[in-house]
Amino acid sequence: MNYRHRSAVAFTTVLVFAVQSLMVTSNHAAAAENVVLSTARTETTGGVVPSAGDVVELHERFVDRSRSTQARGSRARSNSRVLPTTVLLPSHRKGAPLLVFAIGFNNSAAGYRDFLMAFARIGYIVAAPEFPLATNTLPGRPLQADVPNEPGDLRFVISAILKANAQPGPLHHLVDGGRIAVVGQSDGAISAAAIGLNACCIDRRVGAVVSISGDKSFMASTWTSKQTRPWLGIHGKADRTAPFQGSKELFRTAGPPRYLLLVDGAGHLDPTNDAILRPQVVSIIREFLRRYLFANRRALQRFSSLANVGRFHLTADPLIA
Repeated sequence: MNYRHRSAVAFTTVLVFAVQSLMVTSNHAAAAENVVLSTARTETTGGVVPSAGDVVELHERFVDRSRSTQARGSRARSNSRVLPTTVLLPSHRKGAPLLVFAIGFNNSAAGYRDFLMAFARIGYIVAAPEFPLATNTLPGRPLQADVPNEPGDLRFVISAILKANAQPGPLHHLVDGGRIAVVGQSDGAISAAAIGLNACCIDRRVGAVVSISGDKSFMASTWTSKQTRPWLGIHGKADRTAPFQGSKELFRTAGPPRYLLLVDGAGHLDPTNDAILRPQVVSIIREFLRRYLFANRRALQRFSSLANVGRFHLTADPLIA
């Protein structure tokens, strides 16, 4: 199903004002992960940015030496996977929850900037890795055949950030490792869903998963309803790139708690990129995460109210009383 092709949304490059580097070694249950982390700390004005809620932007370079990357255009095959990662730090940083965002095919963190900034402004540390064969920031044609490797990239980035959180550096003691969410859009939504619903890739460090405009394409047929993570699917009913039936199929696969939010008249990128829809989508995800990362039961009522108004229609299992 090779249907996700689009151009990224441009954004202004921010000022780099400090550079640090450190070596990290991280172990995951599947295999040892050797990490190289280099950091360029950036801010849009070189200081406090009131309109952004004092969000600080870092650019990390995570290198997974345990897995390879096939050739892309003029770039030769590599024995490692290099994952440049945009990290957004909120103003109140100590002990913040972590939201790892899986970018869609032929796109970049820049293409979701407003969506990601919205979560940083409400208190999340946001990490958005560029998948080496899917990002549009590198030369050569992007390759969707690499999607099955992307859940491993997400797990690796979580490991690298938690390791950096435990060592001196710009992420030291900032992350609450007990509150981790994975959110993805399009092909990134497939990878995010796999973290929560596919036996190949379930990561028990992750407390909640959100898939936006996704389906089951490209992944192994080991989707399961057992020992899954709380899951929310969001899909525009006017999506002609990845029809909303894909999210309905993920909903049927998932075990409870599972939620499916359909949006009338919304296209493929609209839930994350449409200026009118995006604030409502962010608020809905915020309440979903409050329920499942923070055990706030009242958040489920707010979630239901936000997700059942106007163009938004929620299917819930279990039902929300």
